[in-house]
Amino acid sequence: MYCMDFVQLDIDAKEWTHRVVEASGLYASDPDVNSFAADVQYSTANVRGLAINRYLINTEGTVVRQGYTGYSANIGVGGQAPDGMELTRENGSVGATAKELESWSAFRKRAIGNLKSLEELRNAPVVSSEDFHGPVLFSGDAAADVMDALFIPNVEANRPAMGTTARTQGAYTSSFHARVLPDFLSATDDPLTITFAGHALLGAYAVDDEGVPAQAVNVAVAGKLENYLIGRTPIRDFPESNGHGRAPVGQPARVLPGVLIFKSDHPLSAAAMNARLIAMAKEQKRDVYAVETLGGQLAPRLLYLVHPDGSRQLVRGAVFDELDTRSLRSDIIAAGDDEYVANSLGVVPTTTIAPSLLFDDIGVKRATVEQQKLPYYGPPPPPVH
Repeated sequence: MYCMDFVQLDIDAKEWTHRVVEASGLYASDPDVNSFAADVQYSTANVRGLAINRYLINTEGTVVRQGYTGYSANIGVGGQAPDGMELTRENGSVGATAKELESWSAFRKRAIGNLKSLEELRNAPVVSSEDFHGPVLFSGDAAADVMDALFIPNVEANRPAMGTTARTQGAYTSSFHARVLPDFLSATDDPLTITFAGHALLGAYAVDDEGVPAQAVNVAVAGKLENYLIGRTPIRDFPESNGHGRAPVGQPARVLPGVLIFKSDHPLSAAAMNARLIAMAKEQKRDVYAVETLGGQLAPRLLYLVHPDGSRQLVRGAVFDELDTRSLRSDIIAAGDDEYVANSLGVVPTTTIAPSLLFDDIGVKRATVEQQKLPYYGPPPPPVH
């Protein structure tokens, strides 16, 4: 038997209503930002909270009552560059409790930062039309998104179609005991890790949604795939669950991660990672790239051209080429000591912890998207009070 206390929402709705209204209107109401917010076409802000209580009783005699809460607060702005390219800046904070969300001053600062960043993107040049293959440094934020998209889905052990000889589905179906990451990088999913570097981890749990106790699973050791995440549905060589059957609300359990942590045996400081990137630029006598944040489809939102002298220039309109599982295996040459905690309120709460990553050969090219027409008329003047 495992029973937690009943959970419920605990957030100051009136205060957060005020914050959302104020933050989303800063571009029009605050004289300190009007100078660089004139071209904002829309602004959004929202706060989300959920409280889930689960009960499980099965014929094995398992009795579980457990629950979790999660909160997120996001702010976004959007507009167009002078050539019609659509641009957005959206981000926020996530916490297991409402108290872990940003304070009003921090949320307001984030809103202003997004406005400034959007203006910088508007004025930034479009990435070169000449395709690039070479070094790209991913921040911890961007690296966590890469791992979420390319690594994690492929270690979730989903049974393949009947009649096939594959072990599981995905790109790693035949990669058991093979190298899928560089030999200095390992990955462990440990739902029993509750906090990391002062952050509460949303993906933590004690018992999965199929009544199996959670356990740490060394997924990749020294780069080699040694385990999959398993639920109650067995696959070849893995007849038993390792506690990763998780159920989205209103759906049956399926295999999903809890707290997946990527660690390097030889982590480098942020300064050392940047120095290595610059050294490669000097050696190759050309500009290289660094990406701070990614959007959907792993498209770079904040991408910088890094010159051999170390200076940086923001560019826009780029996409990555050949950023795939092969890149994770063969192109990562260094990892930082700056693990980034990415909590997510997705179909179930999960956490990915990843360091910055330096790739030595990633393609960067101009996106082939049709630019939108600019508005014929400017926004109406604000009301006079």
